[in-house]
Amino acid sequence: KETREREHALIEKLDEMEIQHRAEMLKIESESIETSKLYENKCNQEISTLKNELETLREYKQSSDELKEEVTRLRDELDVVQFSKDKLALTEEQLRKCREKIEFMGDTQDALEREEKAHAASVEKCIALENELAAMKPLKRQLEEYKARADEAEVAMEEC
Repeated sequence: KETREREHALIEKLDEMEIQHRAEMLKIESESIETSKLYENKCNQEISTLKNELETLREYKQSSDELKEEVTRLRDELDVVQFSKDKLALTEEQLRKCREKIEFMGDTQDALEREEKAHAASVEKCIALENELAAMKPLKRQLEEYKARADEAEVAMEEC
């Protein structure tokens, strides 16, 4: 009987120890599950953060690619504009030279017109002087006749 009681006491003690052991195992398991859930949540948050960063980086890459394309397009446009600028400068220089020639031709035209007017005035004056000279030729003859008569009359008076 004593052995039975002892056996019974040991079985009870063993049952208590098993219960306590199960409780501790459940506690450890529970803590392990909680820790695992915390790590899982933490990993999920990191994954979410990394996904967001990846999406942001993809957007930056797309934006960067678009900007590179625009830079290339703008460089091409700049080359065209530079060529046009050089061509414009050359054209402006040619235009300036043409204007100078036109001004010179205008000045020459004005000078020619002045010379033509002066020539016409000289021709008119020359014609007027020739007409006046033609009108004076008979007067000159008459004057010479009067002078000759006056000389003759003077000689005749001296002889008298």
